[in-house]
Amino acid sequence: MRSWRVARPWAKSFWRVFSDFMPMTIPVPDEFRTLCCKIAAEPKSIVDWASSESDDTFQIENFAGGFDGTENAFCFSYYNPKGEEFWFQLTLDEVGKISRSELSELTLLVAE
Repeated sequence: MRSWRVARPWAKSFWRVFSDFMPMTIPVPDEFRTLCCKIAAEPKSIVDWASSESDDTFQIENFAGGFDGTENAFCFSYYNPKGEEFWFQLTLDEVGKISRSELSELTLLVAE
């Protein structure tokens, strides 16, 4: 039986467009886990983070981001080895889970 993507000529371009809106997951890299440990060690509440929000507080090799008071979350860009940009956000609780190795994957969306 042939795959529906092969059997229909429109399927390849449809799948490429559709997949841009589908989230993907990657394992949490060590460099990002280390950053989460530093964030979790800060004695700050959500209110404290919101009062000093900045979208570029954290910049490491493949990640850049900061706390967004509107979202009440840490918003990051991830750049893969091809230089493609992806977005994701984490709550303060999720940052703590990553720092304790309780959360092992990041869910990313293609940047718009």
